[in-house]
Amino acid sequence: MRGLDAGVGWGALALGVLLVLLCPPPSPAETYTAMASVRRALGSEGRLLRRLRGYLREERGRLRRLARFYEKVQALHQDPEASVDNPLLAFSLIKRLHSDWPNVIYSDEATENIQALHDAFKEVEQELPGAEDLDGAARALMRLQDVYALSVKGMANGVFQHTSSGRPPLYSPGQRVSLSADDLFHVGKEGKSQAGGLGETSCPSIPVGYGVGPSLGRKVGP
Repeated sequence: MRGLDAGVGWGALALGVLLVLLCPPPSPAETYTAMASVRRALGSEGRLLRRLRGYLREERGRLRRLARFYEKVQALHQDPEASVDNPLLAFSLIKRLHSDWPNVIYSDEATENIQALHDAFKEVEQELPGAEDLDGAARALMRLQDVYALSVKGMANGVFQHTSSGRPPLYSPGQRVSLSADDLFHVGKEGKSQAGGLGETSCPSIPVGYGVGPSLGRKVGP
């Protein structure tokens, strides 16, 4: 964990957000802590989005200037013999090769733009989750799928649907988000790394070592 207040880990945060689904009703303090942590995370990402928007704006301007330079020079090359006959065009050619092209090639503008983005990331880096937090969030999803016998295909598509037909969805999020192939790979990878190991849970109804079904990459516990 890298800097969330009050020692709230992102793995614990993920479980906290799912607590209303996994466990008996949590205390108001637990719910508030989990929701506040999510809001802080959204705030951090919002700051990164604003900096990325600024970076894209600067890069679009830089690329537009490059495109104008290219189009100007390309137009002159439609009749290359003109530069041989016209002393003004010959002077322009020599000037471009002596100063304009080096300015284009060795411009620091792109480096400055990406450095500004790097600096913005460093400002919030300590607030971001680490590898152990990502693994904890993956385990939370596996536990959710196993405890409520949710359809893996449905979860991958953002639907919290029971495997048994005819039952209403366990949860209907306001914004449906599908898992990417990389998301599924990480969850499956974490499931395999946990196979045969003991897990911990804050829910008394879930025994220690309770495994996640093989469809998410983990053997069912003994």
